[in-house]
Amino acid sequence: MRYTRMLLTALSLAIVALAITGCDTSATFPFDYDTVWNAAVGEAIVWKPDLIYDDKHPYRVCCTRTDLSGKTEIKYDLEVTKDINPFARRPSTKVSVSMRRTKPSRVRFTQMEKDFLEKVAERLMLSPPPE
Repeated sequence: MRYTRMLLTALSLAIVALAITGCDTSATFPFDYDTVWNAAVGEAIVWKPDLIYDDKHPYRVCCTRTDLSGKTEIKYDLEVTKDINPFARRPSTKVSVSMRRTKPSRVRFTQMEKDFLEKVAERLMLSPPPE
């Protein structure tokens, strides 16, 4: 009985933590790594990113935008990784995107994230197949 109560408490705390922090919106595409990276960066370039990949995160785009008064801040984050699902079609690449307002209050823009992933999918479908 005590073990069940501890397990339920831990599970509820994990759910609350996920609700507070939120998860990135992601999609998996049946294309090779470089093709998906080029399409994702092509869509993310409108953010005017501060960082396009670094040593620790080789396929990542980050951007922080503030208004002129500095009262509103929005953070954009894009990461392209290899899909680790062994049952997925190969090649398979995962794109994760996060768009959040951090000032004056925390708001996550999930619809904008989904729209971004749809644009990446359209760009991939319109691109010519690799030779």
